[in-house]
Amino acid sequence: MPSEREAWVGLESNPTVMTKYARSLGVADGWGFCDLWGLDDEALEAVPQPCVAAIFLYPFSQVEARKRALGTQQPASAPEVWHMRQDVSNACGSVAIMHSVMNNLDRIGEGSSFLDSFREKTAGASSAERAALFAPAVRDIHDSHASSGQTDAPAPTADLDFHFVAYVEAPREAERRGDRPRSAEISRDRLPLLRLRRGASPTLPREIAQRFYI
Repeated sequence: MPSEREAWVGLESNPTVMTKYARSLGVADGWGFCDLWGLDDEALEAVPQPCVAAIFLYPFSQVEARKRALGTQQPASAPEVWHMRQDVSNACGSVAIMHSVMNNLDRIGEGSSFLDSFREKTAGASSAERAALFAPAVRDIHDSHASSGQTDAPAPTADLDFHFVAYVEAPREAERRGDRPRSAEISRDRLPLLRLRRGASPTLPREIAQRFYI
C-alpha cells in the first residue's frame, strides 16, 4: 500500500507572514515581501526596489482550464534556475518562498548557515531529490508560521484550489507545479513583476483579470 502523502497547513497570502517565514530561513533583515495591488504600471512602480522575486497566488482550476482552452504549452526547462518539485500537499507557498530565496541566495541570504547548508546539500540534485530534502529541513519552520495571519488556518488536508507561483530575477523564471520549471526569458532592470504581468495576463479568466487591471 502506498504511503500517505504528507500535507501541511497552507500559508496565508500575507506579506508579513511570508517575510517572517523567509527570515526564519535566514533571509537578511533588509529584505521582505509586500503587497502588489495590481499589474498596471502604477502598481508595479509602487513596489520597493530592488525586487528580486514575485509570488503570485491564483485560482488553480480556473487558470489551468483556461490554459487548456487556449492550447498553452509548457515551455522548456531552465537548468540555470534552482527548482524543486512540490511533493507535500498545500506546501506551494513554502515552495514559492524557497524558489524566491534560493535563486537569490547570494543577495538576500548571505551568511545564513541553514540556507548555505541547504544549497550545498541540493547542489546538482534533481527537482525530486530537492523535494525529498525540503520537507524534513523546513517542516518545523513551516509549522511555526502556517497558523499565523489574519484568517483561520485551514486543515492540512483541506482541498485548497489556489496555487502560489514564484517569478525570480534570473535569466529565466520558474513556476512550480509538476516536475520541471516553466520558464521564459526575463529582463533584470524591471524585475520579475513584468514577467508576472506577461505570464499571468493571457491565462487569467476575464473576471479575475479585470480585478488586476490587466
